[in-house]
Amino acid sequence: MNVKKALILCLCMCAAAFLFGENFNLTITLENVTPKGGTVFLGLHDSAEALKQKKFFKLFELSPDSQTLTIAESVPAGEYVCAVFQDENANGQLDTNFIGIPKEPAGFSNYEGGGPPGGFKKLKFSVQSDTEITVKLLRMKGK
Repeated sequence: MNVKKALILCLCMCAAAFLFGENFNLTITLENVTPKGGTVFLGLHDSAEALKQKKFFKLFELSPDSQTLTIAESVPAGEYVCAVFQDENANGQLDTNFIGIPKEPAGFSNYEGGGPPGGFKKLKFSVQSDTEITVKLLRMKGK
C-alpha cells in the first residue's frame, strides 16, 4: 500500500472513531433518599450480561445530603440499566432477605415497584442524545 492510500485509510478510521465514539450527558435524579441514611451506591450496567454478573460500567458513591440527589455523567451512546441502593448499615453491600428481596432502599431505572423488577430488557433506557432519567428508591415488600 502506498503512503497516500495509508494516509487516507488512517483519516477515515479516525473520522469513524470520532463519529461513533461520541459521548452524551446522562443526568440521573434519585428520589426518596433518606438524608444522612447511609451512602447511596449508583451503578450503570451496559449489557444484559453485565447486569446478570453485577458488573458495572460505572459506579458512584453519593453522600445523601437531601431527599433528592442528581448526578451527571458523560457516557457513550447505548443502552443502560441504572441500579441504586442506600447502604443503611454501612457494610458496603445491598442486604437482602433469604429469597433475595432487598432489606435496604433500592431502585432501578424503569421500575416503579409492585413485583420483581425484571431483567435488562425491561429496565433498560437508551442514550442516543443528552438524556435525563429518574430513579426512585423503594422499600421492597418482604423485608
